[in-house]
Amino acid sequence: MNDLVVRGIRFNLSSGGGPSQADEIRMLAERIAPLGWSVSFFMDADRITEMEPFLRSLPCDIILDHRAHIPAVQGIHHPAFPVLCRLLEEERIWIKLSALCIDSVKKDFSDTAAVGKALCRINPDRCLWGSDWPHPLLFESRSDFPNASDMLDLLYEQADNEETFRKILADNPAKAYGF
Repeated sequence: MNDLVVRGIRFNLSSGGGPSQADEIRMLAERIAPLGWSVSFFMDADRITEMEPFLRSLPCDIILDHRAHIPAVQGIHHPAFPVLCRLLEEERIWIKLSALCIDSVKKDFSDTAAVGKALCRINPDRCLWGSDWPHPLLFESRSDFPNASDMLDLLYEQADNEETFRKILADNPAKAYGF
């Protein structure tokens, strides 16, 4: 798999799992760490706080998908946001600024920008972007798929400058995934 340029594994903890899977996740993290791979987590923001010590204890890079699912309605006031900020201070934790449509209540996803801006300010060197195409969580719930260029415009707004924008789209993924 490494020769095929696979660079990580992913766990979906939003539909269960978590601490009960800790031993299995740790075992796999220990196996992939020597390869330089990462472990991505898809989980609800409410789980971040309980998972913080576990995430810190893993021997490899961690990628938190979809802005750690911080709900746009609560944004930076969500109880998990300070925990996320602490995690981003580590050189092994990454946050993916993706899937805005999942945690947004607005059609243009602009209500997610405050969280993205804050994360970019906290540690622009640990932010990644992804389009989440083909938007699998929208197949049943929406008929209007996000426009990738609109999402990139919103990312630029969150990045707040050309240098951070370039880091998020090019430099950081190269570092995180070994491109």
